[in-house]
Amino acid sequence: MNMNTEELRDRITIQWKGYGTYKVTMEYRGKSYSCTSHNSLAYDRIRGYADNVPDRAVRDFYTYRGALQALYDECKRANNL
Repeated sequence: MNMNTEELRDRITIQWKGYGTYKVTMEYRGKSYSCTSHNSLAYDRIRGYADNVPDRAVRDFYTYRGALQALYDECKRANNL
């Protein structure tokens, strides 16, 4: 199922846990799943550390939507979904 940017943004929560470590919580089929990620490029792109860059622009390897999708997919893999 392909989701648009708003749907991905609503289904993912990211918490910084330490240097280069992030807790990603996602909603999948009505349940919450969590995983640990070390994808700093995606985190930086989502949190807006790339100043004044449009959502569709590629910055540090990801578009905004691409960064959300990368973390969503990583969490799905980590939980064997």
